[in-house]
Amino acid sequence: MQLSRFATNIKIDEDDYMLYSLKTRQYYPYKKEAQEQLEKLLDELNKGEYTLEEIQCIEKLMKKGILISDNQDELAELEFLENKTKYQTDQLNMMVVVTNACNFRCEYCVQEHEIKNLSSNAEHNILEFIKNNAKIKRNITISWFGGEPLLKFADIKRMLHKACQYGDEYGCKITSDITTNGYLLNEQNIREMKQLNVKSIQITKVSEQNIFVILRINIDEKNVDTATNILSEIPEQYRSNIAVNVANLYQIKDKISTYQIYKKAIELGYQYIERKNQYIACHTCFSEGYVVDTDANVIICANAVEDKILGRIDEKGKVCITNPKVRYQLKTASMIKNPNCRKCIQLPFCISTCKKAIYKENVICQGKRANGLSIEEIAKLDYLYDKKCMEYREKTA
Repeated sequence: MQLSRFATNIKIDEDDYMLYSLKTRQYYPYKKEAQEQLEKLLDELNKGEYTLEEIQCIEKLMKKGILISDNQDELAELEFLENKTKYQTDQLNMMVVVTNACNFRCEYCVQEHEIKNLSSNAEHNILEFIKNNAKIKRNITISWFGGEPLLKFADIKRMLHKACQYGDEYGCKITSDITTNGYLLNEQNIREMKQLNVKSIQITKVSEQNIFVILRINIDEKNVDTATNILSEIPEQYRSNIAVNVANLYQIKDKISTYQIYKKAIELGYQYIERKNQYIACHTCFSEGYVVDTDANVIICANAVEDKILGRIDEKGKVCITNPKVRYQLKTASMIKNPNCRKCIQLPFCISTCKKAIYKENVICQGKRANGLSIEEIAKLDYLYDKKCMEYREKTA
């Protein structure tokens, strides 16, 4: 056996430490006074004879992926996990841009273009595409995007109503999520969303209808110190159904740490959905994943400019790829292919890096992730969240 290449030692506070696996996101906590004894055990892993206490420790470390067997290939394991997530042939993941119009004008927004809405022809083609896939897949997830998609909520409702009919007819589960600035949300449209199987709402700017909410907070140097204010304003009884997602504005090159914001959110009882590593970044990463614009073009992503159009969904609901080179570069792009990344302890955290950022040239480090968190900060957030969950379970038992 051996120490995992993705294991590291983390200081929690003055008296508490942990061995932490970046691959499994599991940890082995210990007291400072036990550090010397633990280090000695790790230096003599294959000595042959162990005390009962050492055997128990080794078993825990193996279970958490901090220790691994000698015949394990962790890079191959990560590649398998990425491919397992990416190549889900029984599921379709699609994002539909219903409009690029917006009722806000956020200064960080990258979308500067002629205002366009989903055309009737595009709507027909997309619904035919959904119908065709409902016949052969078990699950279809549709993400509604913009602009501000709720400006075209009537179109979304009409399309979802039809899509759900196809799902019922062919035995395919249809679910949705919406990314919105939240301004147009009201009790009526939230109820309608629930009836049409909208499972989550990402709000960038909660809810009594039991729809899961992702509260997106975009930060820069201007608002980082006040970003937690909104967390205290949301009633406590709703927080367990809300996850906070914090990211630096894309323009920020020197990423600001979001640690204090996440720590505050955990303390206030919000969900922490970044507790596990992700192996895909967005719909583009899936083999059966598509981002579709207002003209039924299949595009790289909603924010792409260069090489934007990969193909089109035609009137029969068939995807016609016109730029296969870029499409397959995107679908097969992976941080695991980067020789430098293969040597880096942070690789498990970076696998879900945006494929648009690496598909042309995957030889340089992409730098800090959008959350700006260090290894130590991620490990401590995992520890704090687990501790909070355990305290809650004990309290409600």
